[in-house]
Amino acid sequence: MYVSEPYRDRSIEFHEIRSHGGWRIKIYSVLYGTAPLDWNTIEEGFALSFTRLPDHAQESDRPGVAFAIAHQGRGMHYVVISWWGNENEYFNRVLVRPFGAKEKWRNASEHESVCVWDLQIICFEREAYVATILAKEGTPDIDAYVSLHLKNPQSTAR
Repeated sequence: MYVSEPYRDRSIEFHEIRSHGGWRIKIYSVLYGTAPLDWNTIEEGFALSFTRLPDHAQESDRPGVAFAIAHQGRGMHYVVISWWGNENEYFNRVLVRPFGAKEKWRNASEHESVCVWDLQIICFEREAYVATILAKEGTPDIDAYVSLHLKNPQSTAR
């Protein structure tokens, strides 16, 4: 293995809550470098990723909440759509698009996935889900989960 570039924190930002087909989706971004996020390209990826969500947002074992990560990486755009189901299970789909005007969004290959910066958001969302949805028996506080989001993350690795 060869590390091509030493680890550096990337800009991670929470943007908003969106609704789609009964789902409430927290929107995050991760940004490599100093170039601004290419929102036109990302919006195409979000639109496609939202079609990967199950048709029925709320079921007896699914609260209808999700989060999406737009990651503008080093030469590649990633969109990760993640949701909770089967009461305590985490599901996700990853879409990728190489930089370039002629490139299109596609499902990630078996060699493409989330990365260490995305995991920072996923870890936060896991803790929020446990605290607000799974921590006590009975009716979960879905609104409390939706209201929590990662703020000004700090890396523990230096």
